[in-house]
Amino acid sequence: MINKTFVVMGVACLALSGCIIVDSDEDVHDKYRYHAETQFGLEPLKAVNIGASDVTVRLASGGCTSKSTVEASVDKDGRKEYEIAFERLTEDSCKAYMPDGVALTWTYAELDIPAGSYVRVLNKVKN
Repeated sequence: MINKTFVVMGVACLALSGCIIVDSDEDVHDKYRYHAETQFGLEPLKAVNIGASDVTVRLASGGCTSKSTVEASVDKDGRKEYEIAFERLTEDSCKAYMPDGVALTWTYAELDIPAGSYVRVLNKVKN
């Protein structure tokens, strides 16, 4: 009698257990895209402050992010409107705990933007 019970329980377990397949390709690609954007593309920013004479951006950092590792590209099309894109040039592989990231400031003079111009930042802002 005990043998039949174990057999029935075993069959029930097999019948109730299923094969679960998780397609994780999308997650892998999303992580890769985020890594590529974060490290070597348009940098997702933590915050942006466009002032009257400068632009300050806050970026994620492990302690090795500076203006020398981030490029500010300005689209100057002859109008009084300018678009700025911030791109990380080198990976920040430092391990400092910086939950707020680092704030970097570029003056309009550094960016060759005339005072009184309309300025827009192209990067996405993610907290």
